[in-house]
Amino acid sequence: IELAQENPDQYFVGADIHLTSLEIGARAAADALLDNIRFIKADCGLLVPYIPDSSSNAAAVMFPAPVPKNDGSFKGIPTPEFSDQVHRTLSGTGDPLEFASDSEPYFNHRMRQIGARGLYSLAPDEFTIGFGNSANPTRYQMLWERKNIPTHHAILRKA
Repeated sequence: IELAQENPDQYFVGADIHLTSLEIGARAAADALLDNIRFIKADCGLLVPYIPDSSSNAAAVMFPAPVPKNDGSFKGIPTPEFSDQVHRTLSGTGDPLEFASDSEPYFNHRMRQIGARGLYSLAPDEFTIGFGNSANPTRYQMLWERKNIPTHHAILRKA
C-alpha cells in the first residue's frame, strides 16, 4: 500500500493464498483510493511462471509459511526454481527480490539455496536480522516483533 501511494505512476500486484491478508490489503487500497494496485488470490509458485520476461522491476516474498520436511529442508517459496523464475521476470540488473521470514532456519536454508544459483547479489547492508528492519513492515513483521521474535530480511539484487 505504501509503495503504491509513493509511486502512483507504477502498477503493483499483491498475491497470496491467505484470503484475510488479501482482504486487508484490498480494504486499505480502497480506503486510500489507490487505483494502481490489484490483489490476486493465488499460489505464487504457480503464478510466477506466467509473468512475462523482463516485465517487473521488483518482487517480494514476505513471511511465507516455513513448512519443514522430514529431511531438514522446507516446502514452499522461495524455492531455487521460484527465484530463477523471478529473476527472469525482473527487467534490469540490480532489480530487487526482497525476502523476509521470522524463521531463522527457513531463511538460512532458502538463502543458501538461492545464493548457490549465482543469479543474485547481496550487499552486506541489505541483509538484516532484528527488529524494524524493513522500510514498509508487513502486518506479519509487526506481529512477530510484538512477540519479540526477530525478523530476517534480505534484498537480493538481480546480477
